[in-house]
Amino acid sequence: MTLGESPHSRKRLPAKLPELRQRDERLECLLRLAGRLAHDFNNFLVPVLGYAALIREEAAAGSAVAQYAAAVEKSARKTECAIEDMLIAARTQRQFIPRCLDLAQLVEQELKEWKASLPAHAAITVHQTLPACSLAMDETQCRILLKHLLRNARLALATGGDLRIELSPVTFMAEQAEELGMAYREVVLLTVTDTGSGMPPEVLQRAFDPFFTTRRANQALGVGLAVAHAIVRAHGGQIVLDSREDQGATVRIWLPLLQTNEHGETGETKLGARAAERRENSSKLLLIIDDPCLAEAIKGALQRAGLAGHLGRDCQEARKFMQNHPGEIVAVIVDVSAGDESLSSALVQFRELHSTAPFIFIRGDSPLPDGLRALSSEAVNLEIKKPFAMKGLMEMVAKLAR
Repeated sequence: MTLGESPHSRKRLPAKLPELRQRDERLECLLRLAGRLAHDFNNFLVPVLGYAALIREEAAAGSAVAQYAAAVEKSARKTECAIEDMLIAARTQRQFIPRCLDLAQLVEQELKEWKASLPAHAAITVHQTLPACSLAMDETQCRILLKHLLRNARLALATGGDLRIELSPVTFMAEQAEELGMAYREVVLLTVTDTGSGMPPEVLQRAFDPFFTTRRANQALGVGLAVAHAIVRAHGGQIVLDSREDQGATVRIWLPLLQTNEHGETGETKLGARAAERRENSSKLLLIIDDPCLAEAIKGALQRAGLAGHLGRDCQEARKFMQNHPGEIVAVIVDVSAGDESLSSALVQFRELHSTAPFIFIRGDSPLPDGLRALSSEAVNLEIKKPFAMKGLMEMVAKLAR
């Protein structure tokens, strides 16, 4: 497809269902394996990151030991980001919280950030057609999807060229929706077209496979399109890639639109309704814990209990999560054993955001500071002293999650 050619220049979509079904089944198996490996490697990284941080703190500033520890931590953090990508692809539904979003606004925001990252001599021209369109989407996953698409486009356009991003509403015939393996006929089509290097047939055939990349192993993990595929399919959509070597590439993504009734009122699609039901029946806990080993142990215990735990690595990240997910947090587990005064003030602000979610404080030998003990809420704040049995903490959580 050339840059100026409309994705709807053909009256019918190609009969893709058999090959798409085969691709989806293959990816499901690969992602299941990759997700298990990613989970195990994530556990391996916890002590690496923990001990690297301890070594860096105890080593003299500027010493060779401090530099070695910093290099280890930097490499481990990079690996951690790659693992998070794989876990998103393998377990998309675990953190799936769709709400009504304007996809055009999200694309504009991500595209603006992407253009700002380009060097002045990049010689890339961007064309965009982005009419407003409402979808039931998980915003975090949507942004991850767009970042991967734009990152791939940047690599394809390393020598310059054109990038075209378009949004357009589409109404499928029943057989067209069936050909794409979709349950929805009212959709929006996101098209990302570049005039870059393109792909030969043998590369195109494996483009969605996790860990497949034509770049050097230390430069790319090869999970971008696998993550994009998982996110799109989790939203009830479909993704197709067309490319020819030296002629660029086109990614087409169909996503279900929000439905409108006879009164002009919008409501969630069946996908959004099912996700909302899952959200009401699930319990989410916010963890504010700077000890990676303790955080991983608690997240594992929560997972075994069928509960979802989100780790805020610092107060700012935890506060942002609470702002984005009001009313969904059943409790906040906080490690206050380090006696950090800034943490105490942040928790007072959290209470202003959420007056009903109880805190479970993990403390050391020192008693709980009066400022934290005085935090009022409709629920009772609890505390547990180190060392403690995980069973005791889970019993507290179970009481609060009822």
